[in-house]
Amino acid sequence: MDMLLAAAIKDHENIVSLIIDSDVIRPRIQRGVAAACFQAALQHDCTKVAKMLLNRFEGLANEKYGMSATEPLAFAAACTATNVMKLLLERDDIDVNSRDTSRATAICYAMRPPMETVDRVTDEFEALRLLVAQDEVDVNCADSFGDNALMGAAIAGDRRMVDLLMSREELDINASNRFGETALSRAVVLGNIDVIKILLARNDLKADERNKLGLTPFLITAVTGRVDIMEQFTSRTDVDIEAKDPKGRTALWLAAHRGNADAVTYLIRHSANINVDLNVRDDEGVSPLEVAEGKPSAKYKGTVLALTGKCETNETAERPSYVDDDPASFLFPFDCCVACELIHPKAHGIYFGQFPGFSDPSCNGLDLNEEDLSYPNDDNRSFSDFSVSDYSPSDDGKIRYYHPQCYN
Repeated sequence: MDMLLAAAIKDHENIVSLIIDSDVIRPRIQRGVAAACFQAALQHDCTKVAKMLLNRFEGLANEKYGMSATEPLAFAAACTATNVMKLLLERDDIDVNSRDTSRATAICYAMRPPMETVDRVTDEFEALRLLVAQDEVDVNCADSFGDNALMGAAIAGDRRMVDLLMSREELDINASNRFGETALSRAVVLGNIDVIKILLARNDLKADERNKLGLTPFLITAVTGRVDIMEQFTSRTDVDIEAKDPKGRTALWLAAHRGNADAVTYLIRHSANINVDLNVRDDEGVSPLEVAEGKPSAKYKGTVLALTGKCETNETAERPSYVDDDPASFLFPFDCCVACELIHPKAHGIYFGQFPGFSDPSCNGLDLNEEDLSYPNDDNRSFSDFSVSDYSPSDDGKIRYYHPQCYN
């Protein structure tokens, strides 16, 4: 079997055919062996082997692979095996919108880095480009949690992906998932400013939509403390700068609560122009200054100084800079993860990857009824079985959208 798979990976169709027809492979397992060889061809973009197997074994073009029952076109898209994709797209028996068990289609799988290193790949976006060029492809299709291709592009943070998807007029830029996230809110959570700018440039974008936690993208920027993203919203007339979360907390309050001194300083500096009320209290009667003064950490010193007018707030002050993949420093030690804090506690434990179409099959039966996704009380999180943990980079050094403990 090892020799057979090695031949398939090297695209030696004659050797693969010879071994499959030999006495070594019993007739009753021949079909299964062919499927395994076809999977190897999909992973390594081996068109000769793929074509030979497709011609010999009926139904192989719609074979199901893995726990998610992924079909060949989606599998090839995930591997950026674009030559095999072209071979499949020429066939009449290929449904480009076929879904796996997580309800993801091939275009969802094209939104992630290759699962295998295919030496023949010269254009990392060719898989997505091939699918977008298919008139029958549904660019708005979403997986079982409502994550679509545009959300995948927002997570990846690559504007080229977004541009490709936006070439289709029917793209719904405001589509939301089960947690009320849009591509914009997801990009804000991750700090992907290039994608944010592209989305905000669209006339049909709804920039002030709330997620199931009741947070708008602008309120999320106050939590994360990204001033460069915050200022993308303050100049817009369709964004409510004085918006409150379900507990009556404004952007200034949330920034003060997290000790985001740069965000607090920015809001104070521009308070007259953007109508920020510096004294708005939350529903419990606590002001931004009081919440900052109540924090013992030295991190809040700059926040308190800004709120009391004792620090530099003029335009000449040095602007903060941000580095890609910075750890989520805004999280408190007792916070679980980004998913739980900015999306919804029920987002915890669902995903084991960054991209749509890769939700954990064991979570497919998770109850996500509307009434279960309302704003949770801080003292009642029993419906989310999570533990306190630090937010940290993954093994490859990149910060994932969801904390590793959220998908282990």
